[in-house]
Amino acid sequence: MIQGQCGQEFPQRVIWLTETFRWQAAYDKLAEHGILSVHLPLTASRPLTHNTLLWQAVCQIKQYDWLIFPDAEEAELFFDMLLQSRTDVRTLGHIKLLAGNQEAEQAVRKRGVFCAFPPCETQEETVRKMAEQSCRRERALVLSGQHKAPGLLCACSRYGIAFDEVPVCQMVRTGKKLDLLLPDDFLVADLPQAVEAVCGQLSQQERGKHILIALTEGAGSAAQQAGFMVLRLSKKSVPALLKLFQTKGGETHETTTDLSGRGRDGDIALPDRTGETGD
Repeated sequence: MIQGQCGQEFPQRVIWLTETFRWQAAYDKLAEHGILSVHLPLTASRPLTHNTLLWQAVCQIKQYDWLIFPDAEEAELFFDMLLQSRTDVRTLGHIKLLAGNQEAEQAVRKRGVFCAFPPCETQEETVRKMAEQSCRRERALVLSGQHKAPGLLCACSRYGIAFDEVPVCQMVRTGKKLDLLLPDDFLVADLPQAVEAVCGQLSQQERGKHILIALTEGAGSAAQQAGFMVLRLSKKSVPALLKLFQTKGGETHETTTDLSGRGRDGDIALPDRTGETGD
């Protein structure tokens, strides 16, 4: 164990199994508490080549009432394809755009168009607000990227929103290997695919000895089924992570820690690409 500030003990390393790392502020803040962060992406997404489904959706875009971008990647791919089809984005004025997070909203605004409303804190809330503004006959097109937007799609089904899903990426393994895991190491994952990848490198017995912090519901479910001790974040911020580390000695399996890490001065929020929480 590493001794942190105020005599608190923290794990030696936090191993981030996330595909992309956009949390440099989290690295820095955790380092202040004597916690070493290691980024080890085991999976990577690649745009689908010759994506005929996306091309068909672009050609038939006028039949939809809503266009949903879970993340910025999907928005960029769609507008690039729209440009290739020589479709003027201004002719799509009847279509209401929806972003799953702030990055997606920025990608939309960059193209000179605007979303129907800003993204909410979770995809569940975003879809609920969308349902309040739509009628039963309306249909949505959801571009699913590397995360396949499970929370968003499930929410659409729950609120009775008709939608078509078009995948734009495929997930591949990076081939990177875990070094020897120390007893006090924490794993952090945001995708079930990352959990599946790490399971291929750890035995069932080894998994039962390690704690995995799940940034999304999907990752948490996959980790629990794989036999990890699972901690779930209900507030995605560095203070929330620090509190989770402090609970290491207590009950961890199937734990949902309700932490108010977001919204206070000095907090560093972890970007949530899927919009899910660990509730």
